[in-house]
Amino acid sequence: MAIHSNQLEKGVPFSPYQQQAKEVESFKGRLMTLYQKVLVNYWPYWAAVIAAAILNIFWFALSGGAWGVTTEFTRWGGHLLQLLGFDVSGWLYFEQIKLEKMPWDRGSGWLIFGMLGGAFLTALIKQ
Repeated sequence: MAIHSNQLEKGVPFSPYQQQAKEVESFKGRLMTLYQKVLVNYWPYWAAVIAAAILNIFWFALSGGAWGVTTEFTRWGGHLLQLLGFDVSGWLYFEQIKLEKMPWDRGSGWLIFGMLGGAFLTALIKQ
């Protein structure tokens, strides 16, 4: 049952079903607007920087370290080389960054999983 504009003009009250449909449509419209603003449209630079700063503060509070992925990418490379049979235990860089645990045992490893998973999901959503 559709909501007609002439119903509003004549002062005819909405049935409970029509009122519920109107509320659902407005919620869906607001949700789609939010989706467009957050996930589709480009953010202003200042908003993106503030969002990244807030996420970095939370990351620092939870993990005790700064938000960075370059060292973790290198660790992943070291693990990959080990899987291919190379002995990287004597390499100075891997001695310094402690190539001990697997990526899923480190918080920064989960950041990389999140980046890869987010990029994959974004590619699927943008289709």
